[in-house]
Amino acid sequence: DFIAENHPQQIADRKELLLELYSIYIEYFPATTYSSFVPWGEMILGDYDEIERYDVDAGLLYAGIKSLKEIDILFENDPEQTEQIKKFWGLFTDKEPSILKEKFSQTWNILPLMYVKLNEKLAAKNKITEGKAIREIALNPATFLKNIPVDRVVLAGFYALTKSEELL
Repeated sequence: DFIAENHPQQIADRKELLLELYSIYIEYFPATTYSSFVPWGEMILGDYDEIERYDVDAGLLYAGIKSLKEIDILFENDPEQTEQIKKFWGLFTDKEPSILKEKFSQTWNILPLMYVKLNEKLAAKNKITEGKAIREIALNPATFLKNIPVDRVVLAGFYALTKSEELL
């Protein structure tokens, strides 16, 4: 793989990423079993990968998503759906505290923290996610690609290129 060959840190595989992320997640939700975490962990890792590939600030993204979800409710077209969504989001926007509201808020608040902790744990092992490796190479090609014996590199795929891939 071009990225793995041109980045000094080893790209962590998916199982390792899930285990590392789980070790962080249970700091916040200690009752969570690994088997119940895996689907959630896969989704989080996918989000983190997209964050890297599109060169997005994780903290700003998660804060913005929470606000956008609240705004979306105001502009739904299907009255029945709108009512269901309002009931759901009403659980989180009422002024009275509840366990569900606190868990939702805590989850959104820890996603950017978990992102930082995951990257720190990987860096301590001289490892990196594939998305982060792509991002770093794209933002600093002169540093990472200086020893490539070619003048041009072409990235091809079946889907649209991400921001980091476009920079390469």
